[in-house]
Amino acid sequence: MNDRSINLLENYDIEVLRTWKGRGAILCETKQGTYIWKEYTGRREKALFQDALLTMVKDKGFEKVESILKNKEQELLTKDTDGTSYILKTYLEGRECNVRDAEECVLAVETLAEFHNASYSKEPLPGICMPRTPHLEFEKHNRELRKVRKYLKDRSQKTDFEIFLMKNYDYFFNLALQVTEELRFYQGTGEKHPLTGKLVCVCCGKNLRFCKGLNPYFACPDLYVKPETGCVRKANAMFLEQYVLYELQQKMNVLLDQDKMWREREEELSRRLEELKAGKRALQSKQKALQAERLESYERYAAGKRAEEDGKAAGKRAEEGGKAARRRAEEGENAAGRSPGRDGSLAAEYQDSINRICAQEKETEALLADIEKDMDHVRTELSKKQDFAELLAYCGAAELTRETVRKFIRSIAVKDEQHIQITWTEVF
Repeated sequence: MNDRSINLLENYDIEVLRTWKGRGAILCETKQGTYIWKEYTGRREKALFQDALLTMVKDKGFEKVESILKNKEQELLTKDTDGTSYILKTYLEGRECNVRDAEECVLAVETLAEFHNASYSKEPLPGICMPRTPHLEFEKHNRELRKVRKYLKDRSQKTDFEIFLMKNYDYFFNLALQVTEELRFYQGTGEKHPLTGKLVCVCCGKNLRFCKGLNPYFACPDLYVKPETGCVRKANAMFLEQYVLYELQQKMNVLLDQDKMWREREEELSRRLEELKAGKRALQSKQKALQAERLESYERYAAGKRAEEDGKAAGKRAEEGGKAARRRAEEGENAAGRSPGRDGSLAAEYQDSINRICAQEKETEALLADIEKDMDHVRTELSKKQDFAELLAYCGAAELTRETVRKFIRSIAVKDEQHIQITWTEVF
């Protein structure tokens, strides 16, 4: 907080003795008592509403609330030169409730109940007004409650209070959802419930009828005609909606897991396919190198053989041919380098190596064929989910709509709130 804003306290009829910093605010000691000076980021209408509410609560005898001081211009907010608004309130000494102390918790709840009773007003208060569609505001709070529940659930180390809260959270959260739904239908939006026409009575097979009110529900139209039958008497509409949303989310999670599994399989097969293709190319290169080496060996052997035969022929033509002819013969034998038997053994070794490489190549080709077959299967499965991106738009939906019901649900057989059977469309 900007310390220079303290100069704005001159706009109030108070005499400041000293100031010190608190949590996000500045505390001021004056002759009239202790005040808290802090930045205000809300709307002006909200400040007017808070002032009217706190004044009414005090007038009803509940003194444990703060008061907002008006400045010399009789305004609740004081603005700095940069347009930042500040507010001055009375400061109540105290400490936070110890949630580990049962007596303090009981006292805190009693105090909160007294405040709620004192804050009730038949007449509208000045300032902030309820929105024209308050159920949207309630739904916003319900989303916040979901975030709180997720935060508590993900905490690895929970206090005793948090553990106890989690055990009872769903009960109160369901009440909040029910109040929101009741408010939505109580306002009379004129819209049909999204499940209308999809709910079927297990007993008689007729579509359930939606009954509006503070606690809307579905019931079988034959209930009062044939009361002795086991038709659906009363199935809470909000419960049915939340149940369908939960089951839909589970189905979507299965689709997500399947899509992830197939895509991981596709990546793995692609990697193995590239490795086998690279191995096949290496085997082919090795085979060509061996064939070239064998051909070169044969050429060297043939050249030596011809030199040896030429030497012998020269010796026969000149039997007296002395040392020069014999030398040429000896050179011819040396040029041959190897005996025919030895070259035959080497040729067999070359052939064995080539045969092994050919066998490895055939084995690689067989593996390639299997992997390509698996790849075709994976691509077929992924092609079935070509509209998967469209389905993801429905994932995590906080409200059930007619479009969602039409797309995913064929019918819902209901016996009571404990026995519900959903028949899904071909999407699943």
